[in-house]
Amino acid sequence: MSYDEEAELTHYVWRNHLSLLSRFEWDVERATHARGNFADGTGEHAKRVLERFGRLGDPRIDVALAEGREAFRRSACRRILAEHAELQVNRCPRCHKVLRTPVAKQCFWCGYDWHNNNG
Repeated sequence: MSYDEEAELTHYVWRNHLSLLSRFEWDVERATHARGNFADGTGEHAKRVLERFGRLGDPRIDVALAEGREAFRRSACRRILAEHAELQVNRCPRCHKVLRTPVAKQCFWCGYDWHNNNG
């Protein structure tokens, strides 16, 4: 597996800092779930979910998702990182790649483990 800095930062923010999403970003994310889970649109329940959460025909949501879900998430991540300088991204002290969580002490990428180090 190759390392993609922007993809890893996006996954890190999405896993650990969802509270920093704007209201609109939450609406887009909810719409992606509804659209993905009820894509066939068959049945009354699916139709109600798509109407309420899928935001079908909402031009702002459609524009936000025009390049796909991952592109939207990367854009939201860039905004969050730009607006929240206090957000600390946990990185491996050896290879400096993004770790999975803010408290991780083992690197998925190089295997370095500092659980037993003081500090």
